[in-house]
Amino acid sequence: MNRHDALVYVFPLWWWNMPAMLKLYIDRVWNYGYAYGPSRLSHQKVLWLTIAGAPRERFEKRYYDRMMEHYFNVGLANYVGICESQFHLLVQGIDPSAEHVDHLLQEAYDQGRNFDS
Repeated sequence: MNRHDALVYVFPLWWWNMPAMLKLYIDRVWNYGYAYGPSRLSHQKVLWLTIAGAPRERFEKRYYDRMMEHYFNVGLANYVGICESQFHLLVQGIDPSAEHVDHLLQEAYDQGRNFDS
């Protein structure tokens, strides 16, 4: 992790958050003394790329999309000194058509490709 200036996390969305295994990783690795406190992470950027089963409207209806963006970009990334954080939500991942799978793959590819620009 220390050899890179950027981080990318790709995960399925579980209850408006990351899965327990990824949360455990963040809790164990992004700890006091390494990621915050007397020292900070040296990374310049982080991309949070997640896929959810529901359509975008369900996240917008109760502002879950904004809550997740704030949690990942401010609550996590900014707290440990990463000033450039992007949260991107891929939607309608349950039983997608072949066309939608292609769309999701292209969207994920574009996010990764444009991450460093």
